[in-house]
Amino acid sequence: MEFELALSERPSQVATAEAGRSLVKWLVAYCHAEVAGAPKTTLQAKKRDFELFLGYFTRTMGSDSIDDWTRSVSLGFVRWLENDANDGRGYAPTSVNRTTATLRRAVRWMEAKRPFLAGNPFERVTDLVTTVPPAKGLSKLQRSRVLAAADKLCALQTQANQQPRRKRALLVVLLETGMRISETLGVEMEQFDGKNFRNVKRKGKRRDDVYLSPEAREALADYFEHERGRGKGTVFQSREGTPMLRKDADRFLKQIQGMANANVPEDEKVNLHAHLMRHTALKQAEQKFGRAFAQRKSGNVGMQHIERYVQPADSDYEEAMDKLYS
Repeated sequence: MEFELALSERPSQVATAEAGRSLVKWLVAYCHAEVAGAPKTTLQAKKRDFELFLGYFTRTMGSDSIDDWTRSVSLGFVRWLENDANDGRGYAPTSVNRTTATLRRAVRWMEAKRPFLAGNPFERVTDLVTTVPPAKGLSKLQRSRVLAAADKLCALQTQANQQPRRKRALLVVLLETGMRISETLGVEMEQFDGKNFRNVKRKGKRRDDVYLSPEAREALADYFEHERGRGKGTVFQSREGTPMLRKDADRFLKQIQGMANANVPEDEKVNLHAHLMRHTALKQAEQKFGRAFAQRKSGNVGMQHIERYVQPADSDYEEAMDKLYS
C-alpha cells in the first residue's frame, strides 16, 4: 500500500486524542506540530521519509496500529532501505541515516505523549557506518574568480531590470555567512541592524543572530543604495518588491558561473550553486579558527553535523602530512 500524506505548511495543534491507535494519524499530528512551517524542501524530505516508512510498515505488519511498531520493525526497515528499496538498488548509508533520523525525532515526540506498547522502537537501533566524503567548496582561486565575475557583471549589466548588485550581494552574503539559501531569502530588512541579521530562522526551529563580515555589509550597502532601497520586505527581492524565489537565486548564480568559467580550463570550472557557498564558508572557518567556530557559523545544533563540511580532501591531507615534520 502506498501513502500520500497531506501535510500542512503552517504549524497547528492536531488533537492527539483523536489519533487513537492510528500510526498515520500520529505522524500527521507530529508533522502539524513540529514540521509545518519549515522550508518547502524540508517538508518534502520529511514527507518522503514518512511515506517510505508507512509503505514498508503496512506491507510488513498489515495494519496501521502504532502498537505494532517495535524495534524489530525498525531494524527491518533499515535493512530494507539499505538493500531492497529504491527499485532494488538500496540507498546509501548517509541517506538511510537521514531517513531514520527523521523517524527518531517523531518517535521521541510521540513517546512523550503516548508510550509505545513494546517500548521505543528505535532503542538500540544504531546508524549505519559511513565514510565522510571530502568536503566540497571553492578553492581560493575559484573563489577569487567567482567574485571577480560578479564585479564584472556590475559593470556590464547596465539595464535597470538586470540588477547585478543584487546578484553580487547574494553571492557575497552566501559566501561570507554560510547560511542556507532558504534562510537567506527569508531574512527581512527589519532583521538587519547594519552588522547582523537578527533572529534568523534556521533549520530545526532554531533561531540565531548571523554576523555579517565587512565584505558582506559593503555588498549589501551597494545593493541597497543603487537598486533595492531600504524599504520593508525581504532583503533579497524581485523587481516587483516580492521575496526572491529560489529558482531566481539559482539562475543568478548560474549567470555568475558563466562569467567565471568563460576563460578557464575545463578542469578548473565551477558548478556554482547555493549549497557550495555554504561548504566554502564553513570549510574556510574551520581551517582558520577551528571546528567550534565552523559549528557556530553553520547554525546546526550538534557538532556531529559539521563533519560533512570540513572533512579534508585527499590532496589537502597529503600536503599537510608532508609538512608535518618539516
